[in-house]
Amino acid sequence: MKSKKIIYFLTWLLLSCGYLMLSYWLQQRGYYNLESYFIDYKKLITLMDEDSLLRTVYFTEPFLLFLGSSLFGFPKFIGSTYIFNAFIIGWLSNHLIHKSISNQKIPSYLIVYIIFSPVIVYAGISGGSLALYLLFHYLFFTLVLKYTETYSVFHLTLLSILIGVFILLNLEVLKLILLLIPIFFFSSFHKAKGISGSFYNRASLILSNDSQRRKFFSSFFSSIFVVAFIPLMGLTTFLILNKVFAGSTFYFMESYGNNWNSYSTIFPFIAEVEKYSPFIASNTPYYLFSFLSVSLLTVFQIFNYGGVKAKSILMLLAILFLLSEIQEFKIEKLNIQYLSLLSGAGIASAFFFRKDFQKPSKLNYLLISIIATLGIYLQWQYFNISIQENENLFAKSIVDPQEGIRVKSIDSFEKTFKKLPSGRILIDDAIFYPELTTLPKGFVWEGHFSSSYQQALQIPELYADYVVMTKSTHPLYLDDIVATAFKRLDLLQVRTSLALLFEDDFMEIYKIQKK
Repeated sequence: MKSKKIIYFLTWLLLSCGYLMLSYWLQQRGYYNLESYFIDYKKLITLMDEDSLLRTVYFTEPFLLFLGSSLFGFPKFIGSTYIFNAFIIGWLSNHLIHKSISNQKIPSYLIVYIIFSPVIVYAGISGGSLALYLLFHYLFFTLVLKYTETYSVFHLTLLSILIGVFILLNLEVLKLILLLIPIFFFSSFHKAKGISGSFYNRASLILSNDSQRRKFFSSFFSSIFVVAFIPLMGLTTFLILNKVFAGSTFYFMESYGNNWNSYSTIFPFIAEVEKYSPFIASNTPYYLFSFLSVSLLTVFQIFNYGGVKAKSILMLLAILFLLSEIQEFKIEKLNIQYLSLLSGAGIASAFFFRKDFQKPSKLNYLLISIIATLGIYLQWQYFNISIQENENLFAKSIVDPQEGIRVKSIDSFEKTFKKLPSGRILIDDAIFYPELTTLPKGFVWEGHFSSSYQQALQIPELYADYVVMTKSTHPLYLDDIVATAFKRLDLLQVRTSLALLFEDDFMEIYKIQKK
């Protein structure tokens, strides 16, 4: 027993180190993730003043990524989120591999899928929140499938705790309770004691009997209540805290700089607008291919239910649920974070079998091997056509080293300020948070979390020694509050003497000439 635990731990450590090394290698080839920079920047904010601590804790989304990566401090060679993700996906991959080896009912070829699936690899090395999404969706569908087998309150309670914890990742996790309602409804017919036969026979007997009908509806609604209790109570507590500390119940969903991609409508998408159009209409091949590429294993499980018909129903509901979600926001939600629901569902279903289910046939093994191989290929194609900058950059960086404008800009920012005397910087930190994580010691900045930010925008020479703003030819220029403030000062004929220190395609750095 001890030797198995040691082997389990060593393989977990080995896989995590592998993801971390691959992540570091990819960053040397030009890959970067704005979400990772955002989390590291938020950690810097917590050290600035007491007020920033409250804002960072209560208004940072995803908070779970912030909290988990904080365990690894501030490593210099690589962002803490990359280490956190490597450990999470290292554990998930290790768990699935050991589960496949120890259970003869699970096709061993799935080990190849777990190791080489681009979605799983990307989750382990991307430095973003995908690792948490994938872990959540795997655990969520595994618990739901186990509930359809046991009908136990224990699994309902675990589901409630799981959703309650992960609302700190994304509040939209609560919508998955809607996915559970039809599962609970049909499961309630099978939970009735003393009634056997087909589903239709059970339903007719239960609904025609007053006593059984009352038991059926009480079981159905109590299941929903148990699952929804912890998440809704957690959300209510969270809203009360925000009401007390922020004066507005929904401030944490609306404030500037609370989310790494909430500030701009352009980033983190690829800048070429013509690449958006194929994804806007849901009937285009690009849209459908993006959806299919990460759902092939899930689609296969609909027809290969492995002794549990509830698996095929749950997989179909998952696909329909996600389709309805993406239909509302075709571009914003057509990304790997949302699509990972399908990957998590497919993996959970592929690794779940009833105890009384017989070993799969050779034909089943062959079909799973073909589907898994095809799934790996289609997932790789998804990253190639994705309009999400981080996802597309992942595929490009593996093939060829990339030299992105933003990466060069971050390096130039650091080198420029290393040569300058310490001072105060007026900057829109909702745009330049990656640059601020590289700022040498001795510099402070006036940003969204500064108490004197508004005054600095009106009288910059009193509050700052340097100014950083977006270049006027860049798409983010109109979103830059500092650039807008200086344009307003020019219109009011309030002159501020600025000396240009550095400029590139993305930003300009000025020194304020004191009068």
